[in-house]
Amino acid sequence: MNKFPFRWFRIIGILLFILIASQIEWMAAWRLLKDIQLNYLLGYIVIVLVQVLLKMVRLRWFLSYIGHRLTLKAVYQSVIEPGFYGMVTPARLGEFSKVFYLNRLGLTRKQAWGVVLMERLVDFLVLLIASTVGGLYFFVWRGRQVEWSATLFLALFFALYYGLSKIGIVFNTFQKSSKRFALAFPRYSDNFENLNKYGVLAANTFLPISLLMLALSFLALCFLGSGLQISSNGAYLGLAYTSSSLVSLLPVSVAGLGTRESIYIVLLEKEGVSTSAAVTISLLDGLILPMLIQAFLILPFLRRSRDG
Repeated sequence: MNKFPFRWFRIIGILLFILIASQIEWMAAWRLLKDIQLNYLLGYIVIVLVQVLLKMVRLRWFLSYIGHRLTLKAVYQSVIEPGFYGMVTPARLGEFSKVFYLNRLGLTRKQAWGVVLMERLVDFLVLLIASTVGGLYFFVWRGRQVEWSATLFLALFFALYYGLSKIGIVFNTFQKSSKRFALAFPRYSDNFENLNKYGVLAANTFLPISLLMLALSFLALCFLGSGLQISSNGAYLGLAYTSSSLVSLLPVSVAGLGTRESIYIVLLEKEGVSTSAAVTISLLDGLILPMLIQAFLILPFLRRSRDG
């Protein structure tokens, strides 16, 4: 009885997408796709492939610092397959299958969970910072928007860097000062030391590369928007991307379908972008193109499994 509401809660996004699909002009969306400029589309694909490469680099660096030097092939598989599963699961939970791959490659289950949770935490917080600053920039501040936004972004970035670097110490201190926490996690000092080590590594490996990947996501959206001949502020497209990415993490849909499109419609409408165009760019960037690219990248493993 208790599971019933949550189970149906997960299809809210699908129902929302059906509602959106029933109200947009699909012929207008088709015309946008038909007239897409292929040079910009190629630029978008190249940027996405660079992002995949960066994911591999940051994971390999992190693992090498904790004593696991993996081949590029092993890291490639650990990034591509979980990434594909993450696209088709609520809240992208499929990406946690990376724990299984890392465990199979020699990491203990505790180590694998630590790596994956740190990676996901950093990506989420970078999105949250960018979305918060972007929202304030466009909807709250007037006048010195650039200066205030840059100052806040840098302050939050360095706060995140410091917080990651001290995360183990914070948890250890909290354990000592809280009786309830100490009872829930008894004698976990070794784990907190490992957490602190992982936090420092995440601050120095995951965080800067996540920031670079976010900038590349903005650039990719600009390419895609230009290819579809959608006139919109590049920074505003970035805000739509970060906000929709955060909302798509909620376990109310599959692959963010419906929730992501709603955010794009609401935000891009303020820029004069039609509903059809907003849904088109949302579906292309959030689902169709990444899934096609991931499916292409996963083909070698599928072929190997079939041959085996």
